[in-house]
Amino acid sequence: MLPDRELHINRDGAAANKISGEEDTELTQRLYVVQQSDSDTICNIEHGGVVPRSQCESVNNWQTHPIELFLPHLSENVVELKKLPRKIRVFYQKQDAHIQELVKLSTLEADDPEESASSGKNEVPSLSNRRLNSIILRSVLLVNLLLLLGKSVASAVSGSLSIISSLLDSCVDIASGGIMWFTARQMRKRRPYTYPQGRTRFEPIAIIVLAVFMSTVCLQLSAEAVEAIYRMSKGEKDAPDVTNLTLGIMAVTIALLITDPRYRNLKFLDPIGALLISCYILYSWYQIAAEQTRNLAGHTADPKFLQKIAFVSLNHHSAIERLDTIRAFHFGSHFLVEVDIVLPMGMCLKEAHDIGEELQKKLERLENVERAFVHLDYEFTHHPESEHKIA
Repeated sequence: MLPDRELHINRDGAAANKISGEEDTELTQRLYVVQQSDSDTICNIEHGGVVPRSQCESVNNWQTHPIELFLPHLSENVVELKKLPRKIRVFYQKQDAHIQELVKLSTLEADDPEESASSGKNEVPSLSNRRLNSIILRSVLLVNLLLLLGKSVASAVSGSLSIISSLLDSCVDIASGGIMWFTARQMRKRRPYTYPQGRTRFEPIAIIVLAVFMSTVCLQLSAEAVEAIYRMSKGEKDAPDVTNLTLGIMAVTIALLITDPRYRNLKFLDPIGALLISCYILYSWYQIAAEQTRNLAGHTADPKFLQKIAFVSLNHHSAIERLDTIRAFHFGSHFLVEVDIVLPMGMCLKEAHDIGEELQKKLERLENVERAFVHLDYEFTHHPESEHKIA
């Protein structure tokens, strides 16, 4: 059986064949056109639509994938959309949102941040907005402190493990806010010699440390709850004494059942409730820690984000003949992007450098992109793994 062939984009609309062997182990994103009998047609492989090239010449006639190519796929062009099944309507909603994001990217420019600030694109928040944000933050902190005080009184009066679990959650909310504030403050203090790539990875590290601390406390509280259940089953420990003050502060239905004489047999609800709350908190923080650990390890970006990178790169300059490879992976909380573009072999160094640098600046203006690297090449027949050692 003949090997599969990949069709890579040429700027003149022709298709170049490449024999693909084994499946690539690195994330690569290829955009293709198909050979047609009519050379004035463009095919979108993802949606299977063929659009006349004349519709795409309104902006830049050198672009093989201009935004006009995607607009006909909006749901507003679908007849009787409401009669379609729900899953199909949801698909069109997601597709519309993705196309609208591409519309915004089609006008993206490689502006310098200082120039953008001077032109008003990144204006500093006004004094009134900063005061409003400060009032909101202080109000949230005050509410958390009052809630913490109320739960402390309730736990001291009743000795309920469930209330202690809720108290623990409030303590962690305040502690996490303080840690994140300190982390954000440290991130703003740039040290270009000791941390040349910035200190944005302080945030996921702080979250992981907080998650480990929270998980340890929850495990200890779960052990206490299990021990309380065992002692109650042996008749060695009474149910917690929950008073009307506790009911007024916590408004917990479980406490009402415990204090009601008709439900004395439900004394196990308190340690069971504490165990359930602890397990829920533990699971929530486990998910947060797992996500941050995965991001620190360099997990790849989702396919839609790679499509945005491909769209911006392909429509950047008429001299870009092909996109060889696109990689995007987590670099802490944001992404590090690598793009390999193919330029004419005889292009001078100055022009090639300017094209790559402008594309790099443009990519770094995308949301959630922390660093972007653009590699220049004159051919695409090599395997991407041949450029770097396999780690």
